[in-house]
Amino acid sequence: MKTLLFPILSVIAAVGLYFFFIAPNLAEISTLQAKDAEFSQSLDDVREIETIMSRLETSYAGITNDDLVKLERFLPREIDKTQIVTDIGALLTEEGVIIREIDLTGASRKSSRDGEESLLLEQGVKFSFFAKYDGFKKVLKSIESNLQIASVFSVRTGPSGTDYSNEEDLGLTQYEIELVFYSYNLEDE
Repeated sequence: MKTLLFPILSVIAAVGLYFFFIAPNLAEISTLQAKDAEFSQSLDDVREIETIMSRLETSYAGITNDDLVKLERFLPREIDKTQIVTDIGALLTEEGVIIREIDLTGASRKSSRDGEESLLLEQGVKFSFFAKYDGFKKVLKSIESNLQIASVFSVRTGPSGTDYSNEEDLGLTQYEIELVFYSYNLEDE
């Protein structure tokens, strides 16, 4: 009987050691292994981002100053509202149309799509003028060839108002165009 008692006590002690000491540590070890895998993935992501950043820095260093000036004109860092109004006024005057009104439609707003934060800010500009159809086409052509990014939000046409009855006598039509200009969203930097 003494020979059976020692092995049975050894098995009971081994089971007790397993449930009281080893099993809780195994759960902690598996938690630590999961965290280690998560940290390893984060480090891999950081290394990949560093690689991309170094590639972008190399590409950026290869851009000439002339190209940077063109890029700044194409997509400026901030919207110069005065310059926009001046440019549109000059464009309309150059095309020989009669300017009725130029209006900045509201404050700059962030452009967003599908709930994601965008890198662009939008500024709406609405202007109306009187012109014959050929003058209207010239204005649209000038807007199309403008270097700064702008999208045509709306175009309206209609008879001139009662204040401008002499323009109707000249065969002119009132046009209203709303543009949206874009710039970098630098608020988050």
